[in-house]
Amino acid sequence: MKTPDRIKISREALKLTKRELAKRIGVHESSISKYEKGIVDFPLSKISDLSRVLNVSEAYLMGWTDDINYNNNSLIEKINNNVIKLNSKNQKKTLNYTNDLLNSQNKSIENNINENIGNEDLTEILVTEKAAAGTGYSYYGEESEIYYTSDDVPNHDFATRITGDSMSPKLLDGDIALISAGYDGVNGQIYLVDYDGKSFIKKVYNEGTRYVLRSINPKYDDIILYLTDLEDIYFNIIGRVIKSVTPVQK
Repeated sequence: MKTPDRIKISREALKLTKRELAKRIGVHESSISKYEKGIVDFPLSKISDLSRVLNVSEAYLMGWTDDINYNNNSLIEKINNNVIKLNSKNQKKTLNYTNDLLNSQNKSIENNINENIGNEDLTEILVTEKAAAGTGYSYYGEESEIYYTSDDVPNHDFATRITGDSMSPKLLDGDIALISAGYDGVNGQIYLVDYDGKSFIKKVYNEGTRYVLRSINPKYDDIILYLTDLEDIYFNIIGRVIKSVTPVQK
């Protein structure tokens, strides 16, 4: 098995998106696609970071061994051995501390990416803010702001910011949702909808007599909208979310 295949299989085993992996190792999202397709060789300067994020050995990624954990477990084993000896209270403290370290590390990586990306690698996106428009919200008004991203940006009709964690891990708080206006054959795709003066980005299901707005994050309950209730309440499916991208500073 060649390096591109090993990268893709290891990433998918951890259920990491290309964008998430790109963030963690400090490269562009488009670069991950090129590495996995074998279009571009993975840079040796990043192999250590990739090994750490994918939790496999460098030797495995390079194709020198089929042992995923080759020469990669000594430190982890020492940590595990110590944690096992701790009482439950101290184990919880250790977990909280490592979570803080991981969050700090991820923020540091993201800041480094933002600092190192050149302006020539950025794509400009016009992000429309929702504006009151009679019975609902309009995403085609004058209130908009320019953002920049290093991610690949497909053709879209307009864009808006994502707020909250109800659609995580697929759509992250603060990212930009790229919207294709309109809808067709609603059956579980992710849409931007307006309902009773509130905007939602949800998976939408048409069940004949009702619409179901469903979050990806399981801690959020479904929103059930019966057609009989919508006769006097504004409801509109604005468009389908085709992708989300992460804004960066120019």
